[in-house]
Amino acid sequence: MSTIPPEQDPVQTPPASPASFAGAGALAVSPEEKQQAMLCWILSIVAGFIPGLIFFLIAGDAKPYLKRQGALALTLSILAFVGFFASAILMMVLIGILTYIAVGIWALYICITGAIACNKGEDFNPAIVSKVCMSIFKV
Repeated sequence: MSTIPPEQDPVQTPPASPASFAGAGALAVSPEEKQQAMLCWILSIVAGFIPGLIFFLIAGDAKPYLKRQGALALTLSILAFVGFFASAILMMVLIGILTYIAVGIWALYICITGAIACNKGEDFNPAIVSKVCMSIFKV
């Protein structure tokens, strides 16, 4: 039996607060906002730039997490369009078929990982897309 009072016991740690988990990747985001952000990424797979644009415009300043995810989805769609356009031009040299497939797989991968991260409430920062998004939308 320990003779140290519980308030002075160095082994005992206080329970973690929800704010301490923010540094671990999870943000304090409402479930509704997480669901909308996840829906934005999933719809971007089939509808292109339209879901990203709609969620970016609807979110406004009231929902910064949703606004950022909408901007990222919109930026991904723009970059994918540029990649597909360049691949269409490169199809004259026959390498365009490979780049077309690579851009499609890359965009699909980003959309799926974005939806998974939004479902968990994490801050999703895809490498190229995030930097371009910061320069275009300032979010």
